[in-house]
Amino acid sequence: MDLTGYNNLFLLTAVLYGEARGETLPGKIAVACVIRNRVEHPGWWGKNYKGVILKPKQFSCMSQNDANFDDVAMALGDGLIKEMAWRECRWAAMGAIGNWYGDITNGANHYHTSDVSPPPWSKGKDPVCVLGKHLFYKL
Repeated sequence: MDLTGYNNLFLLTAVLYGEARGETLPGKIAVACVIRNRVEHPGWWGKNYKGVILKPKQFSCMSQNDANFDDVAMALGDGLIKEMAWRECRWAAMGAIGNWYGDITNGANHYHTSDVSPPPWSKGKDPVCVLGKHLFYKL
């Protein structure tokens, strides 16, 4: 599936749905903050939301081999509009892009869920924020 034709809002909604649909609204906003922090300090991540989101190996749900990818593909359209989790992801995406809210992650640019073994990049690092099942880091 070619994702390059989607705009920032659709891609951000989809990645939030894939990464944080089971979280509370603040948890979804926190993941959106990490992505916005990467956009605002691009370094090697990308110059806009699309560039950050589509950069390989950054968001597991964006890999076609990931179990969540089918859900991401469904979230790219408006087909899930009646689902509350999708609506919260869309609102969080609009808010990040529109700068409706401040950064609730203390500048985090990485995160992982507590459901997986800590990734190598997090070894020896303390999270700057914990919301729901996600631990957030500023590296």
